[in-house]
Amino acid sequence: MLNNDVTIIHSYIKDYELPLLERNVDLNSVFNPDSQHQTLIVDNSTSNEISLEKDGLQIIDGVANYAAAIVDHKVASDGLAMALRIGIRASNTRYICIIDPDFFVCLPYWIEELKQYMEATGTRIIAASHSPEHYIKRHTFASHFVFVDTQYIPKVLLNFMPDKTVHRQPSSNRFIPKALLKFMPDKIVNRPKSFTRFSIGKMSDCGDLIEQRFSDQIEYLVPLYDKECNTKLNLLDKILPAKWRYERNEPFIAVKDKLPALDYYSWQQHLFGLHCRLYLRPADKIPMDTIGKTIGLVYSGYRALNR
Repeated sequence: MLNNDVTIIHSYIKDYELPLLERNVDLNSVFNPDSQHQTLIVDNSTSNEISLEKDGLQIIDGVANYAAAIVDHKVASDGLAMALRIGIRASNTRYICIIDPDFFVCLPYWIEELKQYMEATGTRIIAASHSPEHYIKRHTFASHFVFVDTQYIPKVLLNFMPDKTVHRQPSSNRFIPKALLKFMPDKIVNRPKSFTRFSIGKMSDCGDLIEQRFSDQIEYLVPLYDKECNTKLNLLDKILPAKWRYERNEPFIAVKDKLPALDYYSWQQHLFGLHCRLYLRPADKIPMDTIGKTIGLVYSGYRALNR
């Protein structure tokens, strides 16, 4: 029988994620001093350098040891999805919380807050959505942060594998006749997707299947972005059909003076999480000082309110 505690699941892949992972584990304890939560780290790396020692913490082998020959676990969403499956199956609590190593929750007592809120409202999943600053997708579900009540959402249905039924032509070639593609240079045919929502008719990533199955039971964290720094995004929302606009698919709040190194997320009108988007920047440019300073200011502010 499942108890009412929480298992926090982290999937660790790259060696340079380790400082972020260590900070994440500590931060979850600092902001939840009365919680009996467990921490489960799925070691998806090849170095096995994790040496964290903490009460309630368990480290298990991930995709690197079980399925390295099946997928490229270093870059593919498949590898992350398989690692999360290993972690989910190993958990034995009613609530599970999946957190990327570079996603930092900074709302004090957030574990009990989410549990009580879900119990009171009937919400079964609280998850991050894709930020309009970086990840232009029609669907909203992102695996950066996912909090699930498995009493109502069976663990076996939490499938983070990308939707393999989705097949589409690269967005940059969408309006080029197929007959002309074979005569064009590879650097043009295979150029990166541009910053446009025409490229997002449907894309496959972790969370597609979960959103399709449980869309009416999910509540999303709200990404914040600096409206003045995203004029192209604002213009697109004015001229695109309603089905492609963010205000229809991904609600967000505009803020000023947001640090560009981090994505901000809110929940119930409170600052909830910081995401440093690890894959968008080189390993030597992880903004650890910025993360530490911002989290310190948030924590100090809450401590001052409670005096």
